[in-house]
Amino acid sequence: MNLKEMLKRQVLVLALFALLLTLTTLFLRSATCFEGGTVVGFPWMFYNQCYGALIPGDGQAMDPAEFLPLGLVFDLAFWYLVSAGLVFLFRVGMDR
Repeated sequence: MNLKEMLKRQVLVLALFALLLTLTTLFLRSATCFEGGTVVGFPWMFYNQCYGALIPGDGQAMDPAEFLPLGLVFDLAFWYLVSAGLVFLFRVGMDR
């Protein structure tokens, strides 16, 4: 395999990686907040901010935001491996 072919493959992997990470982060949510809130990251949550309990006469409080760096690393690694696997399967299918 020459360098040009390897770079083309890597660009395809990175484009698919960015697309999958963006779409799953925007559209797939896990239900970790009982009262609602913001949860970012799929399959692993890496940002979480839930609504707190109702405060009479004041509305609903927000819990402090929680960022989980290990969740972000796992999410990035997971979607990169999925992208590389899909590109590999596509290339094997095209070679047959």
